[in-house]
Amino acid sequence: MNNAVKTAKREFNIRAFFEKLMSKSVLDKIFVTLFILFVYRLGCNLSIPFVNAEAMQAMFGQTSVLDYYNLVSGGALAQCAVFALGVSAYISASIIIQLLCVAIPRLEELTKDVSGKKKINKITQYVGCGLGAVTAFGYFLAMVRYGAMKYTSGFPFFVQAVTVIAILTAGAQIVIWLGWKIDEKGIGNGISLIIFSGIISRWDSVISLITTIVQRGQESGWWNYLMIPAAILFVVAATWYVVHTNNAERRIAVQYSSKSGAANSFAKHASYIPLKLIMSGVMPIIFASTICSLPSLITMFIDFNKHPSLFLVLASWNSSNWLYVLTYIVLIFCFNRFYISITFDPDSMSNNLRMSGGSIPGIRPGKPTAQYLDRNCKALATSGSFVLSVVACLPIVAGLVTGLDIQFGGTSLLIIVGVALDVVHAIDSDLAVHHRKGFLD
Repeated sequence: MNNAVKTAKREFNIRAFFEKLMSKSVLDKIFVTLFILFVYRLGCNLSIPFVNAEAMQAMFGQTSVLDYYNLVSGGALAQCAVFALGVSAYISASIIIQLLCVAIPRLEELTKDVSGKKKINKITQYVGCGLGAVTAFGYFLAMVRYGAMKYTSGFPFFVQAVTVIAILTAGAQIVIWLGWKIDEKGIGNGISLIIFSGIISRWDSVISLITTIVQRGQESGWWNYLMIPAAILFVVAATWYVVHTNNAERRIAVQYSSKSGAANSFAKHASYIPLKLIMSGVMPIIFASTICSLPSLITMFIDFNKHPSLFLVLASWNSSNWLYVLTYIVLIFCFNRFYISITFDPDSMSNNLRMSGGSIPGIRPGKPTAQYLDRNCKALATSGSFVLSVVACLPIVAGLVTGLDIQFGGTSLLIIVGVALDVVHAIDSDLAVHHRKGFLD
């Protein structure tokens, strides 16, 4: 009898599981998201006129900034596609506006109400469009310098410049619009999913890595083939590390007092404040890599024949230099502490906690609570900086030791894991809304 009941219950759970998966609203959101991502990938393979894609290959492989943006765009930047700029300009604008909201009181006031947030989003959109135009202009100048443009002078050159810059700028705005449509009608964060799709589409780097290992095995000996299983184990271990550190958090216990019963007595309900280990995400890595890559980016606009010494000094500053790696780590620590300090407000959190009738056991409300939260946040910032440094530098160190060009770095892995977990949580939340009973069971 008991076995029959267990079997029936198991069958019910399996049936409920498939019913949740077949929810029409959830499936519609998934299909809309996949269709929009398909449109985005289609635009990443439509080349702009007047551009010689083969001549542009000389631009890449010299600066890690271009390689990173090319990776995020799914290779669209290297072939100068319509969506080559992707969401980079919009993300830069978002960071700039976020920093200005901390520095300018007027902007900070706008973030405290719904209408003000809409104004901030509109300002971010305009700033992103302006940065997209500036980025498109700089990218065009770089293409001219490397001989990737069809015309080099006269009126045709002017028409070519206007056309290329306009298409790149418009393409960046269309990508942002596609991301917003995913937010509105799809599932998950649209901008993050666009970056995610661009990264996972670059499987050619994995194939290139395996091909290099096979060639080394044929030339130097069979023991080089051992790098293939070692690389697989390395990726699995790195993924496990990123998943667990991305979900890691410190839970600060909180007690809430609420009235219950006719006697107006108070009952305490326990909860907690989650403080994530990696509060700032990949932003410190992006900041640090951008700063460290500026010297090599400048070399794209320096003539070696006119300034050979300056060119060689700037070109020597790359990821194969141990001083570069050390500076990279220091910048990650500094940017992580700075970013958390401007995004985490312990005073506001303490006031909200007191207004809602909550308190941390053993800590007095008010300023002592704010100081306690600030100490915990700073301690996590240090630990999080160490985790980010390991994730960012381990592929670089592995490349230096093995001599292999490992393009799939820690930043990409953090983005992939973070976006994948967010999508899973979003689907899980939608299933909970439409199938509450079956989901909870």
